[in-house]
Amino acid sequence: MLRRVTPIGLAMFLLGLNLGGVTSAWAFPLWQAQSTPIAPSTEPPLPPPPPGCELLRLVGGEGGEVTKTVSVPSLPIPLPGPLGANVRNNWNTDWAVAGGRVYRKFVVTFLPRSNGTFNIQMFLKYSDNTADRFFNEQRTSLNANEVFIVETIPQRQEQPFQVNVMVGGADIVGRRYSVSVAGCP
Repeated sequence: MLRRVTPIGLAMFLLGLNLGGVTSAWAFPLWQAQSTPIAPSTEPPLPPPPPGCELLRLVGGEGGEVTKTVSVPSLPIPLPGPLGANVRNNWNTDWAVAGGRVYRKFVVTFLPRSNGTFNIQMFLKYSDNTADRFFNEQRTSLNANEVFIVETIPQRQEQPFQVNVMVGGADIVGRRYSVSVAGCP
């Protein structure tokens, strides 16, 4: 079922108004359902990790792969005092590198679900608050359901604690993709 934001619901939600013990989201629904049927997904799954490699776990999620639709850019809403709010984007995804594991290589498997260009950056994040950017391509033209693989080797003796993939930009809002990260001992 597709949904759309109602203006009154958005205003009430952002202002955090409470009407007689009923939160604004219930009194004035933020989302209003529309009855549009959704067809079953025919998207191919991500391929498995290379032999001998293992999927890393998503930080704050389940499993080792994620499918996203690029959201609008982050936007602060300039209201005075505690009424101010932020609309956050979903451009960053992190995978945890298990402690005690030594990986000689990391493999990012990216599967666009939409045709078009993508802005993609990939980082290895280290415990000393540094990061190695190992991929940085703006407006990379990709075809839907054609696997795009990026491999990297850690640049230091220290193992990263996370791998970050950032896919976003105002010019690619609405593009869908799936991504996973594997570590190879």
